[in-house]
Amino acid sequence: TRLTFSQANTHNRLPLWSPDGSQIVFSSDRDGHSSQIYEKAVNGTDKERLVSPGVGDRYPASWSPDRRYVAGVQQNPQRGTQFLILSVEGTQRPMDFLPAAIGISRYTFPRISPNGKWIAYCSYESGENELYLTSFPSGSGKWQVSTNGGRSPVWRRDGRELFYATPDLTFMAVEFSEDHDSPVIGKARPLFRIRAPISPQWYYDVAPDGKRFLINSLQQPASPEPLTLLVNWDAELKKK
Repeated sequence: TRLTFSQANTHNRLPLWSPDGSQIVFSSDRDGHSSQIYEKAVNGTDKERLVSPGVGDRYPASWSPDRRYVAGVQQNPQRGTQFLILSVEGTQRPMDFLPAAIGISRYTFPRISPNGKWIAYCSYESGENELYLTSFPSGSGKWQVSTNGGRSPVWRRDGRELFYATPDLTFMAVEFSEDHDSPVIGKARPLFRIRAPISPQWYYDVAPDGKRFLINSLQQPASPEPLTLLVNWDAELKKK
């Protein structure tokens, strides 16, 4: 069922379900200048609502379980790509979240944990794209999750496991628990490797039980493409 009815040259992308499934937020460049975040009811009865407009492109990535905040990234013309925390309830100014982690890539969308206490994000601060955790929404404390590169985090529905992809697109799983309000991060274990397009948009999701993955992967060729070897090609050039 079609949900958005903007002009033909408009790009509506990165839809994100609300925790109760009644709303979505998405990014759209319908204003003709930059991509902003909009909210709309899934039943289609209400018009799209612009969520806290700003300068530069904005992309949603995660919705807090209490439905108060949307986390994402913003491409600021002056400061590069920044983390973005917006109040869905109408506060116009975005939260000042991780202000020191600037200049990150669009490929580092953050994800809020199912209990709303943590947020997983990726940063290049070590020279390698690694996955980190910090408390939400305060942004205090920092714990590194990956050790050999990591991006595109997704939580299991119960929050007891965190999935991410390595630079060579090996999917990893890390057990997660809490001890006196501090995160306990288990050892990462590899699951499988995929062929997926390098894209800032989400290319996979995980079933609530963490046992099935929906992946937008590149199609494997039915048979290897043959190589053609041309010998004595310089003689053919002389004839021409």
